[in-house]
Amino acid sequence: MKKGITIEKKKRGRKKKEIIVRDISEQIEEMAGYGLTNIEIANVLGIDDSTLGRNYENILTKGRANLKMKLRKAQIDAALKGNTVMLIWLGKQILGQTETVIDIDYNFDVKVLITDKREDYKKIE
Repeated sequence: MKKGITIEKKKRGRKKKEIIVRDISEQIEEMAGYGLTNIEIANVLGIDDSTLGRNYENILTKGRANLKMKLRKAQIDAALKGNTVMLIWLGKQILGQTETVIDIDYNFDVKVLITDKREDYKKIE
């Protein structure tokens, strides 16, 4: 080699996708919080979904946890405002309550017994 001449090696592989950062973490968390799948988020950002999952797993998880929290709050708010269906559903989901048909009348009146099967709600003696 002669002095003053440098030879650059050619880089191999495809060019890395440059992502414009508005703060990509905030964008990803927001989209995950709206319930978008990894594929949908990756398509919006123009990246591969495996890249998204590999590099932003914690942010995706946080966004989806925020969505679940908002939904749960909305359900509880509806129940506390007197939505009977939501009260029954949350009772089954959170309190472990069940419905057992104990008597069916020929007039189609159904009597239902709601029981609580969770151990932490049983009386301690």
